[in-house]
Amino acid sequence: MMKGKAKKERKKSNDTQIFDHTADTGIKCWAGDLESVFEKMAKALTSLMTDPNNISIKKEREIKVSASDIQSLLVEWLNEIIYLLETEGFLFKDFKIIEVDAYKLRATGFGEKFFEEKHVIEQEIKACTFHLLELKETADGWFGQVVLDI
Repeated sequence: MMKGKAKKERKKSNDTQIFDHTADTGIKCWAGDLESVFEKMAKALTSLMTDPNNISIKKEREIKVSASDIQSLLVEWLNEIIYLLETEGFLFKDFKIIEVDAYKLRATGFGEKFFEEKHVIEQEIKACTFHLLELKETADGWFGQVVLDI
């Protein structure tokens, strides 16, 4: 059972939407293919944490995650991006999904190390949760939704 009511939705772009949810924040994403949903979700996550316009592409970083199903894979993917910021101080500006199926994802992330003089963490994100999680194929492509613990 959901506590409280979801707050007003905020439009981020034509195919990605940020929404407030009680004390959390969520992302909704529409894309033509599965790879694009994962890429757009990751970019939206980054845009919540910091201004991506301040991130330069100086390094590439291979990212691999696995899970028991496709929905869990989306959560693992976003949590890995949060983890890499927290443990290695790496900020991503862009992503390229190399391989994705129901159980594993391999991607390249492009960005740079966090520099206090250059980057501002606007919103600390603790984790991507399973609450209200959706990832499904639709008549128009793919739809994904996650709630982030802030």
